[in-house]
Amino acid sequence: MTSLGEGSPSARRSVRLDNDEASVAPLLEREILGSYILRARVLAALFAFGLAVALLTRYTPAQPPEYAFGSGPSRIVIAFIAFLAVYEASVAVWATTRRRRDLTPPEWTWYLNSAVELTAPTLAMWLMATRMASPPFALATPVVLVYFGFIALSTLRLSPTFSVFTGSFAALQYALLSVHLLKTHPLGSDVDPLFSSLHFPIQRAVILFAVGVGCAFVASELRRRVSDTITTWQASQRILRVFGEQTSPEVAAALLEGSDRTRENRFVCVLFLDIRNFSTYAESRSPAEVVAYLEAFFDFAIESVVHHHGHVHQLLGDGFMAIFGAPRSHGNDCANAVAAAFEIIARLEQAVQEGRLQPTELGIGIHAGDVVAGSVGSPLHREYKVTGDAVNVAARVEGLTKTLEAALLVTEAVWRRLDEPRPEVLDRRQAQVRGRREPVQVLTLA
Repeated sequence: MTSLGEGSPSARRSVRLDNDEASVAPLLEREILGSYILRARVLAALFAFGLAVALLTRYTPAQPPEYAFGSGPSRIVIAFIAFLAVYEASVAVWATTRRRRDLTPPEWTWYLNSAVELTAPTLAMWLMATRMASPPFALATPVVLVYFGFIALSTLRLSPTFSVFTGSFAALQYALLSVHLLKTHPLGSDVDPLFSSLHFPIQRAVILFAVGVGCAFVASELRRRVSDTITTWQASQRILRVFGEQTSPEVAAALLEGSDRTRENRFVCVLFLDIRNFSTYAESRSPAEVVAYLEAFFDFAIESVVHHHGHVHQLLGDGFMAIFGAPRSHGNDCANAVAAAFEIIARLEQAVQEGRLQPTELGIGIHAGDVVAGSVGSPLHREYKVTGDAVNVAARVEGLTKTLEAALLVTEAVWRRLDEPRPEVLDRRQAQVRGRREPVQVLTLA
C-alpha cells in the first residue's frame, strides 16, 4: 500500500497548491494594499465633506441651543469627524509611500489601523456621554453606525481573521461602554427600555460581532476567487511565454486572441539568414559545442529581429527565416527587415572582435511580396505559416549570396520601399533564381 508521503499524488498536489499560493501571495498583497489606499482616500474625502457640512450647519435655527457649535456634543462630533479625516489621509499617504517602494506593510499594522479607527467612535460616544444630562443616550447616537462602516470595509483586506477581529473589537468596545454608562448612570423606569435596559445595547454588540463574522465569510470567498483569478492569469502568462518562445510573442498573442483559424492576405518582407560553412564547423565539434555556438549567435540575431518588429518564423538549423509584417505590420516592414539585417551583421562583428564567437560569415537574402498568413494543419497539429512566392524568392535570394559573394542581398521590391537616405548599393544585377522563369533584380547592400 502506498503511504501518503512525498511521492504520493495527494502530497504532490498539496505541494503544487502551496507553491501556487506562495506565488500568488505577493501579487495579492500588492493589490490589497492598492485597495486600502483607495479606501483611505475615499474615507478621507467623505469625512472631510462631512466636516464641511457640520461646520456650515452649526448655527442652523432648527438646532437646539444645547447642540450649538462650541457646546457639548456638537463640538465632539466635529472633532471626531476632523480626526478621522486627517487620520485616513495620513494612512493613504503612508500606504502610498510603502507601495511605491514595493514594501508590504507588516501584518500588525492592519490590526493597529483597525483598532484606531474603531476606538474613535467609542471615544466620541464616551465624550458625548460626559456632556449629556442622560449619558446612556450617547449609545443611540448615529456615531454607532460608523462601527458598521469600518466592519464592512474590513472585507477589502480579504482576510477572514481580520474581519472577525474588526467585528469582535467593535462589539467589545460597544459592550464595555454600554455596561459602564448604564451601571454608573442608570435611567429611571419611565425611560423607554431601549435606552434604560442593558439588554438592548448587548444585542447591538452581538449584531456587530455577527456582521464581522459575515464579512469574514465574504472576505474568505473573495480571497479565494481573487487568488483563483490571479492563478489563472499567471498560468495564461506562462502558456503565452512558452508558446511565444516556440513561435513568437506576436504570433502567440494573435492565435490566443482567436485568429487560429483565420487566414489573411498580407504584404510581408521575408528575411532568410544562413551561417556559411556551418557544416564544416560542426564536423569537428561536439554536439554541445555546436549548440553553444548556435545559441550564442541566435541570442543577439533573434533579438535584433524582434527589436525591429519582426519575428523569427522558423529556425533552420544553421539559420532562420524571419517575417516582417505578419501577423501585424509596424509600418515600413521592408525598412525594418533591412535594419535588422545590418544590426545582425554589426553585432556579429562585435562578438567576433570580443572573442565571444569565432570568425563567422553570413548570407542574408530579403524579398517582399504578398502571402497568405494563418494557421495551417489539422486538429491534431497546427502551425502559423506564411505561404506564397515571396517566401520562395527570399530563400533563393539568400542562396545567391554564396554565388555573388555578398553578405546582404535585397530585391528591387524591397529597395523601392526603403526610406531615404537608402543604404549604399555595391552592386545591382539581374539574377536567375531556381524555380522562376523571369530573372530577379538583386542589390548588394553595404
